[in-house]
Amino acid sequence: MGVELPRLHDWIAEQCKAFGGRTWRLQVLGAPPLVVVSSVECFEDVLKTQFEVFDKGQRMTNIFRDVTGGGIFAVDGAKWVTQRKMLSRLFTMRAFRETISQCVHDYTLVLGRSLNESARTGVPIDFSVVMHRFAFDVFTDISFGLQANSLEGGEHTQFMEAMSKIGHNLEMRFHSPDWLWKLKRALKLGSEKEMAEEIAILDKMVFTMINKNMERKFNPDAANEWPRRPQRTTKDVVSLFLDAQDEQKTSSEAYDTQLDANFLRDIAVSVLLAGMDTTAWSLSWLIVMLNRNPKVETKLRQELRDKLPRLFSDPNYVPTMDDVEGLVYLDAVLRENLRLNPVVPLNAKEANRDTTLVDGTFVKKGTRVYIPSYSLGRMKSVWGRDASKFKPERWLMQDPWTGELTIRPVSAYQFVSFHAGPRTCLGMRFAMLEMKTVTAYMLSKYHFTTKENPKSYTYDMASILQIKGPLIVKVQRAG
Repeated sequence: MGVELPRLHDWIAEQCKAFGGRTWRLQVLGAPPLVVVSSVECFEDVLKTQFEVFDKGQRMTNIFRDVTGGGIFAVDGAKWVTQRKMLSRLFTMRAFRETISQCVHDYTLVLGRSLNESARTGVPIDFSVVMHRFAFDVFTDISFGLQANSLEGGEHTQFMEAMSKIGHNLEMRFHSPDWLWKLKRALKLGSEKEMAEEIAILDKMVFTMINKNMERKFNPDAANEWPRRPQRTTKDVVSLFLDAQDEQKTSSEAYDTQLDANFLRDIAVSVLLAGMDTTAWSLSWLIVMLNRNPKVETKLRQELRDKLPRLFSDPNYVPTMDDVEGLVYLDAVLRENLRLNPVVPLNAKEANRDTTLVDGTFVKKGTRVYIPSYSLGRMKSVWGRDASKFKPERWLMQDPWTGELTIRPVSAYQFVSFHAGPRTCLGMRFAMLEMKTVTAYMLSKYHFTTKENPKSYTYDMASILQIKGPLIVKVQRAG
């Protein structure tokens, strides 16, 4: 069976449909045995029921180690449990929620100034680049409490380009025999030579930010090129981790982890990778989908007028996370976008012992299991005959008690854009609220028209679902 790498996700989706949603086997030359699951039942079996059986696996750890180090995305077992516990506590802290809310509010206003300038001058923008700058500024501030100012001309394009290329080269490792990419890495050839250069750029930037953060912790008056915003009243991730470590020294509960610079680096890279890509690429794909479906944009803007009219009269108003909770149609639009354009289109696990899936498929120890969320989002057996159609209404239902529209409950193993089971994305709720806030602000003021036919855009090969090539748009004031 020939694998078509440039359109891999569509090819896998076609095979899943051809097999009628049944588990199927794929053999790639030089790679370990592989099975692909394509039903909600099997997704749940692998991600939850047999969670202890299906690890990230040594192969995935090897692929990601020099990028994410010992970060939560690339480890299993006790190391994963420890980091998950620490991050779970972080996400439930009021201080962290306030940090996210303040950062999203402040940088949305900065984004607004950038979009306003484009609308005023008529100069098109590369929307995906602007979204990555926005996400980089937000998550640099959330993670380190430092201003990158990339939206306002800060020179961090090299770092963002490195992040994008790292994703592409990780995908190349994923689909290459291990011996091949390891040999290229040892000899510093081709994509692996480029990978080493990108990781060096990544490390330099991240360690600089960590050191500046640590310097401010022990010397708050220190001046440097990474200033805090004067209005900053909340704490960043690194500071909260350090505070938590101090608290644990006097408590009965202690984590088996030392918060040295390398560990903080791995945590920070994990947060940056997850946060930046989810926001930037999801919102970029959203603009493509709205250009393909203009009636959805019209309906969405009407909801904003009805529920948050202040957005259309006050240029400095950014809705709070509480404000956007009531935007049900916007919620449905974002979910539908993520269903068809999941940030992580293909996940993989590895069986640590012989087992049998819920559908009777025998899986030998060492076998990799592909979990293709891109494919599941297009399965008629899962989403109905119109599965390939962008239809936000599929997410809506009428509340039997109030008569108002609400989001239809869907199994976490049917909608897996934020993963599912014990490894469900900790930042899922915050990511949705951030995207709702930014989208509500942008669409209440601007309309974005893609330079190319919106149906011509496709994905690039990377570990995330990124748009191939630039996403040039014309920014116009919304009527």
